[in-house]
Amino acid sequence: MVIFFVCILSIFFIFNFIIPKMSAMFTDVAALPWYTQMMLSTSAWMVNYQGFLIIGVIASIVLLITASKQPSFINWWQTVSLKLPILRKAIITVERIRFNSGLAMMVKAGVQIDRAIGLSAGNIKNKVLQREMEIAKAKVKNGSALTPALKQTSLYPAFFVSLLEVGEESGNLERVFDEIASRSRQEFENWTERMTTLLEPLMILFMGGFVGGVVVVMLMSMVSINELGI
Repeated sequence: MVIFFVCILSIFFIFNFIIPKMSAMFTDVAALPWYTQMMLSTSAWMVNYQGFLIIGVIASIVLLITASKQPSFINWWQTVSLKLPILRKAIITVERIRFNSGLAMMVKAGVQIDRAIGLSAGNIKNKVLQREMEIAKAKVKNGSALTPALKQTSLYPAFFVSLLEVGEESGNLERVFDEIASRSRQEFENWTERMTTLLEPLMILFMGGFVGGVVVVMLMSMVSINELGI
């Protein structure tokens, strides 16, 4: 976020202060290169309409916050987010941690497994995954084994299904649910570390590329002026 805001402030500073001061160099030039015209036009637009731009950004943020509290928007976003490759893995991992942590406590307290699944499903924030757990609960309540019922949900890939099978056969489900939650926490920490490691240089690269691009355009514009003058 710090890198992102530095990038935004750099863009604001360049187009509101640096380029307008340099625009006087191009006032008497008849035919400007297209990249110079684009740079000057963008700067002029930001100077003239930045008030509307700021209002638009604030209004968009307020609208997004308001929409995020509406059930229809929440359901839409939760469905869409599970279709996005990067977000899907993070969401499922977090929900697996919530569900299995609750389930381990319920089993330890002696709660019946179908009721424990229903109560632990309340920890799941994503409604799509929560409905999957409600279906699994109904199957277990109707006599289905635990592993096949949970296997059909999105929270349990093949490795965790094998752990469930071992726990169900040995009668040690509490330990298995704790193990799944622990492994999922480690998995999420690794994912977060990888994403942070990847995003930081990408943001720096974007900021450096943008600022460097503007500097190159400025230099090319000044060179073109000298050529026209000659």
